[in-house]
Amino acid sequence: MSIKPFALALCLGLLFTLSAQAKPRGERFENLDLNKDGKITQLEMQMVSRERFQKADQNKDGFLVPEEVLELMPFFVRNQARKPVTEYLQKQDTNKDGKVSLDEVMAHASKRFARLDSDKNGSLSPEEFKRNAGKMEL
Repeated sequence: MSIKPFALALCLGLLFTLSAQAKPRGERFENLDLNKDGKITQLEMQMVSRERFQKADQNKDGFLVPEEVLELMPFFVRNQARKPVTEYLQKQDTNKDGKVSLDEVMAHASKRFARLDSDKNGSLSPEEFKRNAGKMEL
């Protein structure tokens, strides 16, 4: 795997739906299924997104910038991750003010959930999550 896809996957995981550490898909599903009922609801995905945003917002100003996200990554990947992290945050920055707000993150989480919920029943099953996990990117 080249460093760019690795860094982007790491960024995505850290901020929104994947674990910051490499874990099996089933465990990632478990991390999102907060009430352990065997499915992920949009509310659960939003709760995880909010928690990860707050963790990444190191200066607690309510916005994310690339440097905050990069600081959470292992030192040895920061330089290689800089470009994909910056590009990813630019896509999330819908009002183009140079930083990503919690509202922008939550809007993205809602859109992502809608894409992953292929049967449109309002929740993600483990099978649905696994089948669509590659669609987690923008």
